[in-house]
Amino acid sequence: SRGIEFFEVEDSWEPYVPCLGEYVFDSFVFRLAYHEFETPSGNVHIIGNWKVTSYWTGVNSGWEWIGHGNSPGVENYKLEKGEVIQYVSNYLYKPLSSGAPRVKVQFRFKLTVNANGEFVVDRFDESFRCLGSNK
Repeated sequence: SRGIEFFEVEDSWEPYVPCLGEYVFDSFVFRLAYHEFETPSGNVHIIGNWKVTSYWTGVNSGWEWIGHGNSPGVENYKLEKGEVIQYVSNYLYKPLSSGAPRVKVQFRFKLTVNANGEFVVDRFDESFRCLGSNK
């Protein structure tokens, strides 16, 4: 058993946002607080939650947004071979530029634990919805 552990990573990517009609440069910080332990039967559990702060810049428009997302609650994953983990994460991007719309984003993940005990991303989907302007 270990105490609470923390993990943080900064990264970026350029998703295409159909309702904006352009790619956005997304620079984000992912923060995770978790507790990992093994039961007497040998199952490994991870209990934790995460938060993401994300900054978008429209590649063509130059508009800017800030977005936040977090885990739906405290999550408990049992890590054993063949385990399947699915979840949905919702974000709201608020415009920092006049005239830019708010954007709701939903990410859907399906992860499995392979025969070596490693996480494998089986599915990653995203959907975007623009919610009017910031006028």
